[in-house]
Amino acid sequence: MFRNWRRQWRRRQALTQLAPRIEELSGEISADFARPVTLESSGARGRDSIFIARDGPKALAVLRVINPFLKRKSVPTNMPYTVGDAEARLTHEWDCYERCAALGIGPKPLWRTTDAIACEYIEGDRLSARLEVHVEDFWAMNIQVSRLLGTLHAHGIVHMDASLANTIAGQGGLCLIDFEYEMAKHITPDQARCYDHLRLIESGMKFVPDAIVNDCKRWIDSVRQCEPSAVLEASMGHLGPALPRVFAHRRLRTELAQCFIGLAPENTASTGQT
Repeated sequence: MFRNWRRQWRRRQALTQLAPRIEELSGEISADFARPVTLESSGARGRDSIFIARDGPKALAVLRVINPFLKRKSVPTNMPYTVGDAEARLTHEWDCYERCAALGIGPKPLWRTTDAIACEYIEGDRLSARLEVHVEDFWAMNIQVSRLLGTLHAHGIVHMDASLANTIAGQGGLCLIDFEYEMAKHITPDQARCYDHLRLIESGMKFVPDAIVNDCKRWIDSVRQCEPSAVLEASMGHLGPALPRVFAHRRLRTELAQCFIGLAPENTASTGQT
């Protein structure tokens, strides 16, 4: 409890320290949008402070601001993902959003500067919020998102932070958001695509009873339909450090190894993953 309180206190402090920059950004966006825009705080995610850009009561965009006062540990070198510096990261995110918007599976990017990016506002719920109410729909939701990831991968994009929390259910369907991470250089594109699907499962397992977690057959069938065999046969050795729940859950891992061959113990033993 104390740790959570301290984290919330640090976020409030970081937001207070960022206030002068937020005032500047409000003016810059107002000039670009040719209308008065106010920025309403909407929490923090990772290294960013999030704001809703509004014209009166109307939500125009979601603004992600890189907050230098939010202290985060650097990404360990053995993880399958990495984070670039501010400029590289925003360029990566803008590119991903442009391509996803063209495919109809992501919000359209609207505006960016050196430390912030704004995308169209999507009215809807994060699937993680729906999971809190309907844990029985865990696999049904993951099937939907994995199909979305299959479309993403078919167009040469990987997410590297796939989760129900990073998927919004809007009136026009599902949208993927938060393309903060990039593929690390020591993994292959096929491994990155495997990681997207498995990270999706990893991120939600702790909220769902084992009886539901073990019932993954329909999801496996769905992944087989949306990914080529080269992806499903990729080695998993480099993914283990980022997927501790999946690797440690013996029954689930046995089931998943029927689809992701690299998850079988005999295929990870030589890399030190068990």
